[in-house]
Amino acid sequence: MPYEFASSSLGYKGISHYEGDEASNHTALPCPGELLVEEHHSNYGEPWAGGRDVFEFLAEASRLKPNARVLEIGCGTLRVGLHFIRYLNPGNFHCLEKDELSLMAALRYELPSQGLLHKRPLIVRGDDMEFSKFGSDVAYDLIYASAVFLHMPDELVWTGVERLVDKLKPYEGRMFVSHNIKFCTRLGGEKCTERLASLGLEPLGKQTHDSLLFNHYEICYFPGNIVNPSIGAEISRGSSSENGFGSCSGGGSPRSLRGGTAEVSRRERRSRTRYPEGWESLLAFVKNSIFNGSKEVSLAAINCLQTAVVSHCVKGNLQLRYLNSVMDVYELVFQKSSSYTGDTATKVKQEILHGLGELYVQSLKMFDDKMYMQLLGIVDLAIKQAIISSENFETEFGHVPPVLRHVLEILPSLGPPDHLSSMWLILLREFLDYLPRVDSALPNEEGEIKQSTTGHRASSEVSEHKADVLSDKTIPTTRITSNMFAEKLIPALVELLLQAPAVEKYILFPEIIQSLRRCMMTRRDNPDGSLWKVAAEGFNRLLVEDVKICSAVGDTDLKISKTARMRIWKEIGDVYEIFLVGYCGRALSSNSLPAAALKANETLEMALLDGLGDVILKSTVDAPREVLERLVLTLDRCASRTCSLPIETVELMPAHCSRFSLTCLQKLFSLSSFEIENWHSTRAEVSRISITTLMERCEFILSRFLIDENNLGKRPIPTARLEEIIFSLQELDRLTIHPETASVLQLRPSLKTILQEDNRDSRAHLIVLFPSLCEIVLSRETPVRELVQVLLRAVATELGLKK
Repeated sequence: MPYEFASSSLGYKGISHYEGDEASNHTALPCPGELLVEEHHSNYGEPWAGGRDVFEFLAEASRLKPNARVLEIGCGTLRVGLHFIRYLNPGNFHCLEKDELSLMAALRYELPSQGLLHKRPLIVRGDDMEFSKFGSDVAYDLIYASAVFLHMPDELVWTGVERLVDKLKPYEGRMFVSHNIKFCTRLGGEKCTERLASLGLEPLGKQTHDSLLFNHYEICYFPGNIVNPSIGAEISRGSSSENGFGSCSGGGSPRSLRGGTAEVSRRERRSRTRYPEGWESLLAFVKNSIFNGSKEVSLAAINCLQTAVVSHCVKGNLQLRYLNSVMDVYELVFQKSSSYTGDTATKVKQEILHGLGELYVQSLKMFDDKMYMQLLGIVDLAIKQAIISSENFETEFGHVPPVLRHVLEILPSLGPPDHLSSMWLILLREFLDYLPRVDSALPNEEGEIKQSTTGHRASSEVSEHKADVLSDKTIPTTRITSNMFAEKLIPALVELLLQAPAVEKYILFPEIIQSLRRCMMTRRDNPDGSLWKVAAEGFNRLLVEDVKICSAVGDTDLKISKTARMRIWKEIGDVYEIFLVGYCGRALSSNSLPAAALKANETLEMALLDGLGDVILKSTVDAPREVLERLVLTLDRCASRTCSLPIETVELMPAHCSRFSLTCLQKLFSLSSFEIENWHSTRAEVSRISITTLMERCEFILSRFLIDENNLGKRPIPTARLEEIIFSLQELDRLTIHPETASVLQLRPSLKTILQEDNRDSRAHLIVLFPSLCEIVLSRETPVRELVQVLLRAVATELGLKK
C-alpha cells in the first residue's frame, strides 16, 4: 500500500544524546538512555520491521485512505502505529494503551524521532476499555487489536467489544484482532458467534498474509441481525405453504431464507466498497421471499429489512438511499397485493404497517416531503384495500379488520416533525376523508360558499403521488367509509390535531369541526350507534383543550388571522346549535334504548353543556359578539323545552328531557352571575348577553305557570313544570350580578342611578321581575308562594323599603 513519508528536509540535523558543547550542534531529545538505544524495539519477540508489513496488510484489506480514522487497542511503542500516523491525516490515529513505559517510548522517542508530532495522534492511557475520551461521535474505518485480547479477562474483552460496536463505521468499517480469538475459543465457537451476532458482529475467519509476525482474524460489523435467530428457529419448525403472495414453490423454505440472507449479507460484508450491489441483492432476495414464499418466509423477509434498517436509524448513521429503498419495497408490496386475499396477505400487510411506524419514528429527521407523501400513500393503500376486501368483516365479527387496527396503532406516531410542519395539513386531511361525508355547501377559507366534493385537497395530493407509482388501476377512486373504522379514527385525529403547530391546526380546525358535526348528526338515524358519541366526545375535548391553550398563551401569540378565527367560531356555533337544539334532550320511544344507554347518552349531553357553559363561555376566548349571542341563545332554546310545551304534553315528557332543560337554564344563571375570581372582559360580555336572555326566559316561565295553574283549576301542576318554577325562583334568590351586567337591564335611568350610587345593583334583576312576582304571589302551590315572598322581601331591601 503506497503512502507518503515525511519530508527529509527538516529544520534540524537529527536527534542526539550528545552532552556539553556538542549538544548545541544537534536537536536534543530528553529521554532515558534505554530509549535512545532502542531497547523497546526488541520487546515484542518479533522484528520491529514487521510493523510495516502489518500496516500494509491492514491498510490494503480495509482499502484505507488518508482521511480514514483508525483506532488501535494496545499500540505499544507504535511499531505498527507509526506507519498509520505517517499515512493518515493529522488527528486521525487514535490509540488506547495501558503500559506506561510503552507510552514513554512512543511519545518521547518514536514520534519526535520520526518527525510525526505534527500528525497529532490521540494516544490515551487506560486499561478499562473505556473509549469515551476519543469523542462520542467518532466512527472508525478500522479498529485493530494486536494480541492485546490474549492478556485480558474475558468479561473485560466483551465489555470492550460491546463499546466498540458503536465506534465502528457501519457498512464500511473493519475490525481485526491478531493471533486468534482466544476469548471466543474459551467461550465456545457457537456461543461466541451468537454473542457476537447479538451485538451486530460476525467473525469472518482468518485472513492470511505474508507477515513476518502472525495471521489476523477479522470480526465484521453489520447493521443489526439480518435474520433474528428466534424467528429463524421458530419458522424452521414449519414450512406450510399458504396462498397469498403466490405459492411457496419459488420462495424456498424458511431455512433457505435464513441461509440465503446470511449468504447475501456475508458476501456484501466482505466487500465494503461493493455494498450498494450487495444491498440490491439483499432487496431482490427479500422481495422474492415476500412474493413467492409462505407466510413464515414472507414475515421473516420483512423482518430482515426492518431489523437491518432500524438498528442504524437509531444510531443516526443510515444513508438516505437505503431508507428510500426499504420504503419502495413496502410500497411495491401493497401495489402488487391488491389482487391477493387470505391470511398471508393480511399478515404481511400488518407486519409492513408495524414496520413503517417503527421506521418512521426512528428516522423521522431524515424524512422529506416526498418521503412523507410516500408514507401516507402506503397507509392510504392499506386502508382502501382493507375496506374493499373486508366489506362484511365488521358485520360478521363486530370489530375493525386487522389491517385497519394496525393503521390505528401507528397513526398517533405519524405526526410530522418540525421541519415538515406543512405536512400536518396533508396528514389530517387524508384521514378526514375516511369520516362520513355528505355533499353540502361549505364555506372555503376565504369565506366563499363552495360546493364540497368527496375528497380533500390533501387527498388529491396523495392520490397524485399514488398515480405516479401505480401502473394498474387497482384502487377505486371513490370514497370508501367504514363507521367502525371512523369510530376508532376520530380520537386519534383529535389527539393529532391538538399536537399540530398553531398555524396548521387552525387552518384545519373548521374542516375537523365540519367532519365531527356530520358524524354527530348520525344520531338521528342511528341513536344507538357509537359514531355520534365518539364524535361528540372528540368535539367537546377539542374545544375545551383549545380554549385552555388560547387562555394560557393569549390571542396575540397564536399568529392566527381574525378572519380565520371568526370562521372557526362560526363552525363551532353551527355544531352547538344543530346538535344541542336538534338532537339532545329529546324524547325517544320507550323501547328504543336500554336504560344504561340512555344514562350514558345523558351523561354525554351534560358534558357538552358543561364544556359550553362552564369552559368556553367563561374563558378569555376571542369569539365575536354575534357568536357569543348565538351560543347563549342556543342554551336558552334548550332551556325552553319544559315551559314551551302545552300542559298536556309536559306530563308525557321523559325525566331526562326535563333534566336537560333545567341544566341549560342553570347555565344561563351561572353565566349571568358575578364570579369575582374569574372576571374578565369576555366574561363580562357574556354576562351582559346572558342576563337579558335570562330575564326574558324567567318572565315567560312565571307567566306560563300562572296561566297553566288557572287553566288546570284544582288539577295538580305537572311535576316537570313545578320543578322548573321552583328551580327558577331558588336561582333568582341566589343570583348576584356585576354592576356592568346590571347596566343592561330594562330599568328606568333614574332607578339605575339610585341603585348604582348606593351599591345596591347586585340584585337589580329582581326589580325587573317585580311585576311578574307580584302576580304569582297568590299561587296555590305553597313552595312557590313562599319562594316568591322571599324574593319580594329582597326587592324591598334593594329599594330601601324594608323596615
